[in-house]
Amino acid sequence: MRPTCLLCVLKHLGDAITLWYEIIQGYEEEHIALYIGALSQAEQESGSQCPEISETLAQERRLFLDSLLGYQDAGDLYEADLLPVIKLCLNEIRQAKPANEERVTAPR
Repeated sequence: MRPTCLLCVLKHLGDAITLWYEIIQGYEEEHIALYIGALSQAEQESGSQCPEISETLAQERRLFLDSLLGYQDAGDLYEADLLPVIKLCLNEIRQAKPANEERVTAPR
């Protein structure tokens, strides 16, 4: 498993939020798989060092998948709530100190 990168988790959550807004605007078919993928990438990126974040993301992804079973309009059944996990991420980032005390570089 690769090392945890919470800045990368935030990047993937930003993608997920953007995709969610596209879904609720009516672009379901084009963006549902991308939304699930963005949540999955954020979950994987959180790794074993941040199990609370990883589990929260897994639950969010499962809720969304469950809401899709048998229904056309996911937006009517599921409401994305990624703010709690974003707050968890930001708290972890603020508490972490780089081992070499150098400035952390944001992912590209």
